[in-house]
Amino acid sequence: MCDAFISLLSKYYNKALMQKPDCVVDESRERSGAGECGETWIQDRYELLDGDLNSFRGEKGTFEWAKFDNHNIGEKPYYLVSAYIYQKYLQSGNQDSKINFGKMLSKLGCVKAQKKINGKMTVVYVGIRSSYKPEVVNDFEDEE
Repeated sequence: MCDAFISLLSKYYNKALMQKPDCVVDESRERSGAGECGETWIQDRYELLDGDLNSFRGEKGTFEWAKFDNHNIGEKPYYLVSAYIYQKYLQSGNQDSKINFGKMLSKLGCVKAQKKINGKMTVVYVGIRSSYKPEVVNDFEDEE
């Protein structure tokens, strides 16, 4: 009897149609550590590729890594190892999950792909690269 009741509830209950109250959404975001600061963190520390990533794809739809290596010769290519960038993100005190972090990168125009690095297939994000942006430091001390 109990199983039949649960089955009926599951069949007719559609939580996708249920509108979540704003207070529940805010509380969930706060407890999960997710927030808008993650996108800002990415934009402050990394350079995003302007333009369409499809220009770097081959006939089969896969990325042609030589095109990335030749784009802006002398600079770092527009892809980063997923595990590396996420580890840096956590070390900075952020708490988003890997899934939420990946969603942020996708929202900013990055694409997840696999690339052979040192003979091993590695998950990378395409469309983002390291860029050293020195922080402004005030070297002037008050003179008495």
